[in-house]
Amino acid sequence: MDNSFEKNYNFEGHLEPGKCDEIAAGLEHFITYQLPLYNVDYSLHLQDPLAQFLSGKREFLNKSLEEIAALIREREQIRDINIYQIDKDICKTRTQIFNLPWRRYEINFDIGKIHQTLQKQVVALNREKRLEEIACWRDVTRLKSDLRESLKEQAQEKRKQSLLSGKTE
Repeated sequence: MDNSFEKNYNFEGHLEPGKCDEIAAGLEHFITYQLPLYNVDYSLHLQDPLAQFLSGKREFLNKSLEEIAALIREREQIRDINIYQIDKDICKTRTQIFNLPWRRYEINFDIGKIHQTLQKQVVALNREKRLEEIACWRDVTRLKSDLRESLKEQAQEKRKQSLLSGKTE
């Protein structure tokens, strides 16, 4: 059995010169990467508090960016579903208009009223369609504004991190 810990000791039980750093580096590696207890990242505990704070803020900003992008996609999907439903309603209403007995249109006053009511429904559905497009545009514009702000914050955090670590971008 090869025990590297015993090899680093001389006969009196003292560490050989230069071996202390090797053992400390090995211990740090063991603590950081080989203790998967409860899926905790132990490397964070070895960082200074400012680095922990900045990395936490970076993670929060990344999650915020992902969430905003998901909200934009979700809002556009909702718009598409609503527009599809409105288009289906327009098609049904137009089909009803085309199925009216046209030869009796001039003779029967009730058919004229039905035709007029159905035409108003088509106009109202087209208005609803435009309002949905505008509401989606408004919502997505707000979300994109939030996205730009989060991207600015993320860029600032990257600059802070690079200043603290001594790196230049």
